[in-house]
Amino acid sequence: GWSRWRTLAAGVFLMICAGPVFSFGAIAVMVKERLDATERDLALVSVSGNVGLWTNVVGGFVFDKLGPRPTMLAGGIMAGLGYIAMCIVLSHHWPPVLAALAWFAVGHGSGWIYISTLFSNLKNFAPQERGPVVGAMACFFGSSAAINVALLNGCIGGQVGADKVCRHGFLGGNVVSYMAMLALVVPCVTVIGAMLTSVHEGHVPAAGDMASTRFNSLLAGALTVVAFICGSNYYAMAVDATIRQWSSIVLVALLSLFIFLPVGASPVDKFTNEVAAPDPKQATKDNGGPVHVPPPALGPHEAVRTIKFWALFTAFGITVGADIMTLNLLASLVKSRGIMPMVTYFGVIVVMGSDTYLRFLSGFSVGKGVSPTGLLICGPILMILGEVLLASSHSVGTLYAACVLVGASDGIMWGLGPLLSGMAFGLRSAGRNFGFVVMGAACFTLLLSFGLEPTVYQAHTPPDAKVCTGHGCFGATLWASAGLGLVGTAAAVVLHFQMRPSREPLLAKPAVDAERPEAEQEEVIQTPENTTSLTEKEPMLKERWPGDVALRQR
Repeated sequence: GWSRWRTLAAGVFLMICAGPVFSFGAIAVMVKERLDATERDLALVSVSGNVGLWTNVVGGFVFDKLGPRPTMLAGGIMAGLGYIAMCIVLSHHWPPVLAALAWFAVGHGSGWIYISTLFSNLKNFAPQERGPVVGAMACFFGSSAAINVALLNGCIGGQVGADKVCRHGFLGGNVVSYMAMLALVVPCVTVIGAMLTSVHEGHVPAAGDMASTRFNSLLAGALTVVAFICGSNYYAMAVDATIRQWSSIVLVALLSLFIFLPVGASPVDKFTNEVAAPDPKQATKDNGGPVHVPPPALGPHEAVRTIKFWALFTAFGITVGADIMTLNLLASLVKSRGIMPMVTYFGVIVVMGSDTYLRFLSGFSVGKGVSPTGLLICGPILMILGEVLLASSHSVGTLYAACVLVGASDGIMWGLGPLLSGMAFGLRSAGRNFGFVVMGAACFTLLLSFGLEPTVYQAHTPPDAKVCTGHGCFGATLWASAGLGLVGTAAAVVLHFQMRPSREPLLAKPAVDAERPEAEQEEVIQTPENTTSLTEKEPMLKERWPGDVALRQR
């Protein structure tokens, strides 16, 4: 048999390899200096990677048609070639447009890895377990940028001087070496991860699976990694930078522990595509209660015709678009208010830490019974609060509080978006369906980051100045984003009511045959789509199923 935990463990490392595109904010200054680029050129390179990632609907189509392994391998090759091209462009100081093309290839290949890894693991687990699975995958995807930036800033084998510069160390902040490392590591990890990935839907877990223990261990490990990254970065920035000489070693050691996730798991060798009837004990007094039936298997053409799709598209797109815009303008906002630059770096750490925690915790909350659509409503609300804080107050403490809210908002949306897409439209075309949902984030990010924000910023910049200073540089942008968040909140509420389970009477539980051993008792499977009784379909079963009398009476 095979172990679904082996695929999940491989998914941890695949997600880490799918997210370096988000580390561009940390290397932007180095890229700008090497290419002698303008601010507009730098924006072109940055957005090319995001657009490449957000067009992963192409990878979703390949995943739905060919399966996870071809999709992962193709994505790994594309990303690897993109990193090689970036390394060459940066080394030879070629035009920024070539860097933009290379970074687009990185983003697009990463999107293929992301979509195939996410839905491979989603299909391997039962519906009640998919919340923690999505939370785990989203968490490691979100923490990828922090992990890779921590490795970039490491100084293994070198020395960090009083000026906090690494000399003769591995990577040591060198962007060309960073691209070379990713060009080697990402394809290699993708090939190994693809070999370890298997997809089997509708299985019955073995008795020794210990799913709860393994999920809790995964949660504890992920939170430990994030806490170590945030803590070590702050310590290096505010106390002693020599921690960079060994912190990367500890980080790699912590990550290697996830290899042991499948140890002791029993292989799965029994499968079913049926959905068991709800437990009668959970019904109301009148023998009726919410009945969760399997989601319809909708393709993209059918999904886009539903209210659920456009509600999710709008809520996800507005919230994520505003969150990404806020993260991108954080450095400029700090500078416009005359705050010391170090606040920017720690603000980014706070956003990433909050984002990563909420990606995981939102999935685990759903696994514990919290309504996913109810939790989704918190995403745009937290975004609104963060924008209002940034617009109305200008203290450093308020800025940090807003960073926590913006990160939490983004984490909730990425943690629940794939899960709700699968719940609403099924998993048959999961890759393509969620790919179209993610395009909502692309639309609203382009609208806010390249439409609203530059217009407001330029309007408040004096004619003879290159930098805007004062509270008006971003005020209108922040208030407009908060107002747009109200639309996102309304869309999330609509989705919540659209996805409420229907209340239907439950079928009576079949009687137990006292003359047959308990181990031989058959379980009656409720099939809502077909009301034909089992004995009408198979007359030979009439004597073996005493419970069918109750079924026919109903």
